[in-house]
Amino acid sequence: MSKAINETRYCIVLKQSKIRESNVDYGIESIFVKELNIEEIRFVYFKKRGTINSKIFRILFKTRSTKF
Repeated sequence: MSKAINETRYCIVLKQSKIRESNVDYGIESIFVKELNIEEIRFVYFKKRGTINSKIFRILFKTRSTKF
């Protein structure tokens, strides 16, 4: 597993690419899901309004190797 960019209770973010336009961020991330012990690729969409509200859309790709 490569060096972590960020870690949450749910996952470890391994790689990410985001684009920011005014109050919206969207992108793609490679994550390691702790509970399932697998790597996934997820597409993310964050919309900011006053306080941060976010929605995450995931598409799962189970991988056999840890390299992308």
